[in-house]
Amino acid sequence: MGFYRRFVKKFSNIAAPLVALLAKNVDYKWEQQHQKAFEELKEALKQSTGLHLPAPQGKFRIYTDYSSSAVSAILHQIQKIDGKEVEVPIAFSSRICRGKERTLGSAEGELLAAIFALTKYKQYVGQSQFDLVTDSRALCALKSASNLAGKLARWSFFLEEFRMNIVHKAGSTLQNADGLSRCATAGDSEADKDI
Repeated sequence: MGFYRRFVKKFSNIAAPLVALLAKNVDYKWEQQHQKAFEELKEALKQSTGLHLPAPQGKFRIYTDYSSSAVSAILHQIQKIDGKEVEVPIAFSSRICRGKERTLGSAEGELLAAIFALTKYKQYVGQSQFDLVTDSRALCALKSASNLAGKLARWSFFLEEFRMNIVHKAGSTLQNADGLSRCATAGDSEADKDI
């Protein structure tokens, strides 16, 4: 939510009950006020984030994340708005992890998230130079790795199709993609979730 707070008027006021719920030495008990704040934030984000259409110029940036329950991807683009370069959201996607995907190690899971994202957003990034932002250092090293076998070799070969910089950012700074990969519930369908 950290990245998107700038799109929501009075974000701090709306989120206050949720922030208080996460404070130290507070029993985690989801109540009506928390649900109300969550629903308000969800609605405010739908209204104010305003997904943007891709512009003919502007570098793309894809954020990815993996958890044992889901993979997520967010497509952003740097666009000129009112004379300033601003990073804006273009698309959000996530899907539930299936079968053995739930037990992947961190490096393989983050690679799965990257493959999911690139498959989803291939039509946007095409052969242009773009950034793939991940919290996995192993994924950054994959491009220079040799002697890969099996699934890692196939996935690595797929990555070579793209002109991308793999950028590492600490997981704590990737809250936008992190939130999508951690919110899957047992009631969610197996189908991809797109916004």
